[in-house]
Amino acid sequence: MIASVTGTRKRNDVYVYGVTAFPFKPRSLGQGIGDPPADVFLVPYRRLAGVVSKVDGFFSDSGKALRKNLTAHLGVLSHLFEKATILPAAFGSICPAASVKEHLAASYDSLVESLTELDGKLEVRLSASYREKELLKAVIDSEPRLARGDHRTLGDKIEHGKEIIGAIERKRENDRRAIFARLEPLLRDLAVHSEDSTVLFRASVLIAREDLAQFDHFLEEIARDLGQLIDFRCVGPLPPYSFVKEALFLSKEAAWA
Repeated sequence: MIASVTGTRKRNDVYVYGVTAFPFKPRSLGQGIGDPPADVFLVPYRRLAGVVSKVDGFFSDSGKALRKNLTAHLGVLSHLFEKATILPAAFGSICPAASVKEHLAASYDSLVESLTELDGKLEVRLSASYREKELLKAVIDSEPRLARGDHRTLGDKIEHGKEIIGAIERKRENDRRAIFARLEPLLRDLAVHSEDSTVLFRASVLIAREDLAQFDHFLEEIARDLGQLIDFRCVGPLPPYSFVKEALFLSKEAAWA
């Protein structure tokens, strides 16, 4: 069972950062959550290892402590990700030390499969947002009939508004399809997240590590072509957070999953 972030720590509990392949012998696993920061170590089971640390100093209602521990959690994952493939656990994943091997044993085949599938791959988070004035101009330029101003009745105006909304939706779909088509040769997997009226898409893409430079080049070309209409934001490279199929050390009590 996973304890909540502000719960009561039990003896022999450990904080879990994720799962990696074993044997894995870096010079140092670094330090993680807590005050003072706890040393990170491995709990091996056959070809797997849980990446953990003690949880002293983790439980706190302080927003400052929470932010510090979140930064430490992400830092451990980033440090390990430079050296190996890792399946990240959710922030706040805490369990009895003995449960780590139990979880690795119970999910052994699927965890090995996930590590194999994600080996040599990374995640990039990409979002694209329209500039509203430029979007409306682009829609009217592509469908000049929408620029007509001879809408005399309320019904005419309502119908005109519906036509503009429909044209915007068509453009959104066409732009999304065109952008992902240009990135498609490098995509190993894709997870599209929420969107709204001005956000064209929020997505996580999975690519090979060796393709990162080419992916950046593709993005630069797309931004150059569409930069007056769309603002792009890119975060990465990251461990493959969005592509871990196994719910690592997760239960309904995990407050920060």
